[in-house]
Amino acid sequence: MNIINNQNSIDFDKWVELAQINPKAFEELRTQVLEIALSKIDKRRRHKFECLQWRIDQIRQTSKTPLSGCIKISQLMWSSFDELILQYYDDQQDLNASAKKNATILPFKPPT
Repeated sequence: MNIINNQNSIDFDKWVELAQINPKAFEELRTQVLEIALSKIDKRRRHKFECLQWRIDQIRQTSKTPLSGCIKISQLMWSSFDELILQYYDDQQDLNASAKKNATILPFKPPT
């Protein structure tokens, strides 16, 4: 079963089919694909992503049902997104404040 097509995109329906037919093979392939993706990340940032993947895996393992795990992971994602948005707006306010403080207006006389 070819789960990843020529454009390196994932065929969702084939993943679903594999998960239903052979859950063990699904997990093995999922782990392989994640390891390949993580190996492509710059070494300086990779540890952070590995920790995030570990956290996601722990949520999946400790959740009573796959749906509850999915909901918890979604909540984690939205929480991180909210933090990112807040940081973005804080940075924008800092930039705007520093731009206002540091701007010097030079008087120019119109050409005669």
